[in-house]
Amino acid sequence: MFKLSHSSLLMAYNLSCSTLNVRGLNYVPKKRQVFLWLHERTFQVIFLQEVYSSQNLERVWSAKRRGKVVYSHRTKHSSGTLILFNPSLDVEVENYKTDQKGRLIILRAKINEFRFVLSMFTL
Repeated sequence: MFKLSHSSLLMAYNLSCSTLNVRGLNYVPKKRQVFLWLHERTFQVIFLQEVYSSQNLERVWSAKRRGKVVYSHRTKHSSGTLILFNPSLDVEVENYKTDQKGRLIILRAKINEFRFVLSMFTL
């Protein structure tokens, strides 16, 4: 019979996360530098603030990103938040809520068979 120890249960919930205020990602060299920096650190969940995103930019960014991304847009000149998931994670976003000001994301997701509620709010 398989018995799950307390320490292995805690390890199962261990997600490496990072949050970063990028102050806009519309300048291509800056966007490359930010995503390279994040890629080198292999975070599993990344919260980005002030990305200055819009619906049009979402299509472009999502096409280049392998992992799941959840957006809350404002305009390409202000606000905007993202939650990015590492492609190595098995992520199923069950539902999420955003605001019209691009400052809030609350989502429920199943990550590697465990359910999480993740939220991000910027002032």
